[in-house]
Amino acid sequence: MPKVFGIRYPEKPGEILAHREIGKAYKEFAKKKRLRRQAHFLKESIKRPNPKKHYPIYFASDARHRLGFHRSTIQMADELGQAQDWTAKEWSRIYRYAEIEMNNRLKKQLNREFFTEENLGKIPTIERKAKRSLRRKITNKMWKESGLESSEAATEVAYHLQCGNKTKAFEAMKTAAKNQAASAVKSMFKDFKSSFRW
Repeated sequence: MPKVFGIRYPEKPGEILAHREIGKAYKEFAKKKRLRRQAHFLKESIKRPNPKKHYPIYFASDARHRLGFHRSTIQMADELGQAQDWTAKEWSRIYRYAEIEMNNRLKKQLNREFFTEENLGKIPTIERKAKRSLRRKITNKMWKESGLESSEAATEVAYHLQCGNKTKAFEAMKTAAKNQAASAVKSMFKDFKSSFRW
């Protein structure tokens, strides 16, 4: 299971799409990667199988929206679709295969890039959780030695570092240490990075 900011998430795209906190972001991410229809099929069509409706859209060999199902899945669907047999029990097998194929495809094409601190950090609820977790790790001694005014300021710097954004982390350091000379801020930033174990 992917772990980001110390929080574990489901790895199956169908479960990710149904997730309360990250489902919407995953769907948007799929859309950005031109996999919107695949995500929609996995989220909506699998929940409400309707062979008569879905066959010409997804399963037929000349389907309107080809999702790249395996040839054997298409052949099974074509046999039933051309016979207009919409109640055959084989449809449940076709949907099951289709679900496995779409889960595997989206997992391979999206998950590695989606499950990063930088990406999930854009989701407000995840950002709040991450900062809470970091605040517990930053001891009073650590932020006082860093020269920052509060643990909140230290958390903000640590958060951006954890997201891999050194520019934002340094800006947060500069804002929190506005009374310090530029050279002092650079030194503080260097010391802070080395003192915090991610």
